[in-house]
Amino acid sequence: MQHHIEEFSVSDLRHTIGEAWRVVRERRWHFLFPFAIVSSVALVGSLLIERQYRGTTIIKRENDPVLASMIGKSWTEPYAESRQRMSIELAEVEEVEKILTELDLPAGLDSFDSGELTPQSREARHQLAIEVNKGLATRSLESSTNRDIVAIDLTLKDPTHLTSILSAVRDRYVVRARKKTSEVLTNVESFFQAESERCRTQLTELRRKLLEYQMQYPGIDPDENDPAQ
Repeated sequence: MQHHIEEFSVSDLRHTIGEAWRVVRERRWHFLFPFAIVSSVALVGSLLIERQYRGTTIIKRENDPVLASMIGKSWTEPYAESRQRMSIELAEVEEVEKILTELDLPAGLDSFDSGELTPQSREARHQLAIEVNKGLATRSLESSTNRDIVAIDLTLKDPTHLTSILSAVRDRYVVRARKKTSEVLTNVESFFQAESERCRTQLTELRRKLLEYQMQYPGIDPDENDPAQ
């Protein structure tokens, strides 16, 4: 006989739970063995999986309020462009190899008497650069018109030099971003200086013409006294 769910009483619910518990108690080995086998397989599989270590650092970029108010909305473009290119610039293999060269990683590479790395050592460094390239990722923690807070994650198999590599990647990006910002400021300064010089030249020319008109047509300037009066 079928009953609507609202027609079940507390005794019916207790009876159902009691019957389920009786089945589990009497046939517990049917549940215990599969659970033990699945747990063992999962444990062995977790031991066979290669471990990955991840480090995180944070960069905060702020929009200069004085420069933004002076130039206007066009100043937001360099920040929008740097935001879009950040992941690409961080993950350039050539830049990562330069960082590894500065840190002398991987450690213990063979080199010739001249100091140049052997082909095997160059290949080992290149492979590490590729691993760093694949392990780098960026996450936006906060994004607004005034500032950006970005997290840089680095995942590697070996945690020995993870912190030093991540710090070097962050510092190198900060240096490159500062250099680009300085170039933008230099271009803006050059533009304003050129415009100022152009306006000064035009003003000098207009004053020369006004003086010529005053000499040719006395009294043309209402602010000057007419010598004919």
